[in-house]
Amino acid sequence: MADYKATPEQWVFHCDAQSACILELRARVEQLEAKYETQRLATLEWGQQVDKHDRWIDEHLKRIMALEAAQQDKLDRLIAQDRDDAPDSAGLLVERAADKISKPLQLTPEQAQQISDLLAPNSKPTPNPSQIRSSLVERVAWAVWGYDAPENTARAAIREVAEWLNKIAACDSDYAHRAAALLKQEAER
Repeated sequence: MADYKATPEQWVFHCDAQSACILELRARVEQLEAKYETQRLATLEWGQQVDKHDRWIDEHLKRIMALEAAQQDKLDRLIAQDRDDAPDSAGLLVERAADKISKPLQLTPEQAQQISDLLAPNSKPTPNPSQIRSSLVERVAWAVWGYDAPENTARAAIREVAEWLNKIAACDSDYAHRAAALLKQEAER
């Protein structure tokens, strides 16, 4: 379309009525096109905003769904672990408690096994054949001093270990508290 625009003088000129009519139609079409272009730009801009908003919502929904799925997976794993480890979880807890006790004390593997045997629920420790007739007090005295030391000193050492166990025991660690109680009981014999 040409950039030609009718002048006011041309509108007054009555001889060329057909040209004037065409020029008027052309002006109206240009106005409609301008209006349409403004509306189209506004619609495009609005559409872009809507698209941005929709993309933002989609991204956040995906993130929320991923977080919920992760939480659900974690919950499912915990439930499965609780079901699977019900009979075995005690053994795992005993091993962890025995490790917590034996590492700081630098116990030998045999001593660590004895601790785990003591901590295991519903189990009796496997006695060491060489120590069947000796008490814990005698064994502590022999281990610490290398000879038969006074029993009171060995009992005090056992009580100290029991107190230490109570201090380091985690809030939910029933095994360490039980081991401490058994040690105190053994020291009083």
